[in-house]
Amino acid sequence: MDFFCCLSCPRLFRHIVCMDRADLLFYTDKKIYKSRATIKQMMDLLPQDTFIQTHRAFIVNTQKIEKFNIKSIVIKNTIIPVSKKYIDNIDVVFK
Repeated sequence: MDFFCCLSCPRLFRHIVCMDRADLLFYTDKKIYKSRATIKQMMDLLPQDTFIQTHRAFIVNTQKIEKFNIKSIVIKNTIIPVSKKYIDNIDVVFK
C-alpha cells in the first residue's frame, strides 16, 4: 500500500507528526509515510469528525485513542502530548 492509497482512506492513520515546518510523518499500524505538507494543510484535508490536533506538531485519529488525560494521549504505546491550546479539541470529542 502506498501513501496515496492511505490518503484515500485516512482512517488508516494512527497519528501524524510534524517534524519541521513542512515535513509530516504519517503513522499507520504497518508503516510510516513521509510527505511534504503543513499541519494546517493536513487538517484541512482530513475528516474533522475523526482527526483532531492535540499539539502544534501532532494530529491524532480519535478512533485509535486507547487512553487519554489532560496532558497526553496514548495510541499503540505511543505517548502523544496535548497542549493547553488544544485541550478543547479533546473535550469536544469525548463529551
